Amino acid sequence: MFEVSFDIRAVFDFSRSIDAEVSRIDTGISAPAQYARYYCQSGISGLSSRLHGAGMHYNALHAWLPRRVMHRGYHLSNALFNMASAIECFTFAMNAIGNAKDATQFRDVTDENSLYLIGPDDIIGEHSRSGYAMHFPLLHALWKANAGLIYTVFEYHGVSKCREVQDNGAEPRTDPPAGFFDDMHEDERRHFTPYAQIILGPDIKKPRGTRSKMWQHERYATLEQVMIDYKPFIEESMHVALIDTTAL
Repeated sequence: MFEVSFDIRAVFDFSRSIDAEVSRIDTGISAPAQYARYYCQSGISGLSSRLHGAGMHYNALHAWLPRRVMHRGYHLSNALFNMASAIECFTFAMNAIGNAKDATQFRDVTDENSLYLIGPDDIIGEHSRSGYAMHFPLLHALWKANAGLIYTVFEYHGVSKCREVQDNGAEPRTDPPAGFFDDMHEDERRHFTPYAQIILGPDIKKPRGTRSKMWQHERYATLEQVMIDYKPFIEESMHVALIDTTAL
């Protein structure tokens, strides 16, 4: 996948539709119900922003554009941050809905420490919150099926954020549009050539001398492999989350 386009309009449509469903739960009687719509909408707003950022930085690495391809590590780290944060924002929104429906099965949105702990492990972790399987069964099943993808995104993001630029090499694209290099000296062309493949792993948390070099056999060893599964995962998550919320 050389270029990606997240349908931000679809996120806005998702936001409006799910707000209408949440309003049925928001009776105004309890604090979680009062906060549900606010936290749900703020989480989805975060989701929209992060998907825009993920697409922008991913395409800056892969698209044929009339400018130098610079700062590979910068765009790579930001793409991974936005991909991970989109998942966190999605979880934040769904927790707010669940907390309004069944306060005992979700994180307490009125408690500072509980808000801090909200994350995807609440859905797919060893000590997940039981409310997701109970009230959001389609979303829970989808995220469990994609747990490997989710943990991979967070692992790559964690290393790029706290340790080093997570970049183990790259391959350039070889399909320039007709006329793209006209009047450009051959020595300059490499500076304007985007990437076809950016290698991330595997074994990224091990010392460099002990990491496997057989990355070709790893499912999510490249940024492109991650994005191929990530985009439909996020889109399907919105679809099933709305179905689950409608059924509450």
